[in-house]
Amino acid sequence: MKKRKHISSAQESNSKAEELMKYLNNRLSSDKEWELENQMMSSPLMQDAEEGLQMLPQKEKLPEVVKGLNQQLKHRLKKKRLIRQNPPGFHIIWISLLLLLILIVLIYLFIINKSGI
Repeated sequence: MKKRKHISSAQESNSKAEELMKYLNNRLSSDKEWELENQMMSSPLMQDAEEGLQMLPQKEKLPEVVKGLNQQLKHRLKKKRLIRQNPPGFHIIWISLLLLLILIVLIYLFIINKSGI
């Protein structure tokens, strides 16, 4: 199975988020501010992120919120991966096949004993 490529590295995402937070708190140099504004103009995703961050009432709690969301995402992905590896009903199929095999062997033994071979 082919592994999916990451859209961006976690380190890159963290640095962009930190840079965006500095921008919102007016803690960027004018050069960096100008560069970030240009990136936002060319990226609808960055514009949405900036708009969403401006709406946050408690921006200082953002790292905690992001950490919680990442944990929830990892947990959900892990559950999905387990379900994909062992789908529901997987064990029932194996047990059914085993019982069918045992039944076939018993019928075979019964026929052999009945015919006297």
